[in-house]
Amino acid sequence: MSLMSKVDTLKAKAQQDGANELDLMRAALVESQERYNQQAAKITLMLQKYDKRIEALEAAVEASNRQKAINIQSAMNTASEAVLSNLKENIDKYKLEVDKATADLKTATKKKEKNETLEMIQFFGGAIAILAAAFYIALYLYGRWFDTIGKLDAINNGIYQLLNK
Repeated sequence: MSLMSKVDTLKAKAQQDGANELDLMRAALVESQERYNQQAAKITLMLQKYDKRIEALEAAVEASNRQKAINIQSAMNTASEAVLSNLKENIDKYKLEVDKATADLKTATKKKEKNETLEMIQFFGGAIAILAAAFYIALYLYGRWFDTIGKLDAINNGIYQLLNK
């Protein structure tokens, strides 16, 4: 029914015998209440649909955020493995050099029975060589460590920038 026909219906009731303004108002109130109930039901259905859409969007955003966290963690693991693998290889090389120097020192101490003076010269020579090698290794590691700190700072800044996006 259109709005005009409802008005005509109400006018017809008002023109009936015994109809007064109160009857007209009651009829209009009942009609208004029916329209309100229909519109409220439509709005409730629309709100339920929007709630379902919002829940689906929240779930998608949450899944995306979890995936980003996994990607960042795997990138951090890869970067740290790359930095630490170079450092580990260098430490293994230096360990072999120290083991070799230690073996040389042991053979030098076995030969000390030949001559007391020669033994003292060899001992001091070996000790100075070991100290020089240790000093060289310490300086080299110290220099490498500064490079590592720079790389770690770069990684840290990169991760900070990724997390702040």
